[in-house]
Amino acid sequence: MSSRRADIPLALISVAEMARARLLLKRGAPRAFQHYRLEALGHSAPPLPTPPMDESARHDVRVASRAITLPVVRSTCLPTALSLAAVLARRGLECDVVLGVSQMDGFSAHAWIEAGARRFDPSGNIAADYKVIARMRRSVRTTA
Repeated sequence: MSSRRADIPLALISVAEMARARLLLKRGAPRAFQHYRLEALGHSAPPLPTPPMDESARHDVRVASRAITLPVVRSTCLPTALSLAAVLARRGLECDVVLGVSQMDGFSAHAWIEAGARRFDPSGNIAADYKVIARMRRSVRTTA
């Protein structure tokens, strides 16, 4: 089976997560954050000291990023960040959803995710252009 064919289930899951994130955000951000088990941290909280991601996890994030940035699926940054956080959680990796603001060309806000020292943002926006105003930790559910 080709690698592209093997990526189809993950791409479909990613698109479904994007749809779920959009729906939950329409019902209110607090509801969405609760669904995704995001815990608010201080804006100056340090990023997670997550160990480096293996190639398989990086591949999954690339597949998910490509799927949710297709023109028929594409959305704004917050649903994108929430859906990527869900994909990382499926891999057993913790991440932070980060919110920032910029005043470079007027006011703008942006959301992205970070796992350890890695930043995942399919938009291509430059992190240094945004001042972090909130960091929310996405914890992976542990089973007993």
